[in-house]
Amino acid sequence: MEQNLISSKGTFLLDKDEKLSLEQKRLIEKIITFSQENISSDKTSILVIEGDAGTGKSLILQQAFTKIQQIAEEDRQSPLYQTKNFLLVNHAEMLKIYRKLAGENPHLKKNSFMKPTSYINQSDKLQRNGDIVLIDEAHLLLTQSDNYNKFHQNNQLLEIIKRSRILILVFDPY
Repeated sequence: MEQNLISSKGTFLLDKDEKLSLEQKRLIEKIITFSQENISSDKTSILVIEGDAGTGKSLILQQAFTKIQQIAEEDRQSPLYQTKNFLLVNHAEMLKIYRKLAGENPHLKKNSFMKPTSYINQSDKLQRNGDIVLIDEAHLLLTQSDNYNKFHQNNQLLEIIKRSRILILVFDPY
């Protein structure tokens, strides 16, 4: 079994066996606690995680999402039980990596990983919003209509906020 998942261009790396630092573990717990504390809120709650390239943001998001999905599936005592959650990424190669990981984990479903426009359009079609939505590479979200990507609104972030109870986004300011 492949240990590392790398795009064909060698750009992305998610090492399934990589040891998380104490700071990364704390951040994952913060994401889960934030989600548990805010799932019942009437307003969308947003947690922004900033970091430079190569700091492990995608790994943290993937690990946090896996834990959230496990809780949603198994922990009847948790406020996250039976929540409908999604991880969004605008980069096709990264989406492939996330979906490959989903195929190797019983708590993850490939259809929980999608591009932002697909999430927006699916939410509208099914008239069902996500409970917890995590966005990797949020700096790549569209800020204007884009017919090629079938995005007809003006700002993906605003549209995702409207369709989510909790939003956790990873942002690289550079």
